[in-house]
Amino acid sequence: MSEAVPIRPSTLYYWLAVPIFLVGIGLSIYEISHGLMHVADSLTRVVVPGQTTLNLERGKSYTVFYESHTTVNGKLYSTHQSVSGLECHVKSVNGGEEAVISPTSNPTQYKIGGRSGRSILEFSAPRDGPYDFSCAYASGVHGTNVVLAVGTGFGARMFQAILVIFAGPLLGGLLSMAVFFWIYIRRDNAKASAAAAALLSR
Repeated sequence: MSEAVPIRPSTLYYWLAVPIFLVGIGLSIYEISHGLMHVADSLTRVVVPGQTTLNLERGKSYTVFYESHTTVNGKLYSTHQSVSGLECHVKSVNGGEEAVISPTSNPTQYKIGGRSGRSILEFSAPRDGPYDFSCAYASGVHGTNVVLAVGTGFGARMFQAILVIFAGPLLGGLLSMAVFFWIYIRRDNAKASAAAAALLSR
């Protein structure tokens, strides 16, 4: 009587699908805590009325966000008032050339890590270099101090973070299923070969 031929690969290999799926989940969790939660950190915040200096690059589009809930230098700002009376200017430190500021063409909102903001303005620098970004209320308009955040590429970074968050579990699931079925097919073929060999040996 011939000995039974062991079926390869072993059923233990099915467990390979589990860590592959967990890696996808882990990647998603990592991106939430280290990517999405810090995507707004690249924005330069300024309390207005006030001003700050920005190093801008020609050709890039910069967005100004109104952060209605945020913390700057340990102070909490929770303001939900209208900022329609706020006038902002972006002026070159070197040549005095001023960038044209316009209302945002692509409204964007975020609520990340205790910060809530929405886009209100956008501009492009006419040339590389440092610029004074300043805002103040128009004459006759009275308003409290609010926080504005300025930056470029915010929408792309947020999209990338969200894509990784959703892609991690999806790709992990697909790869784990592929491994599972690959092992299943290999074992099924091995079983068929063993059955054929058993028939020939009779």
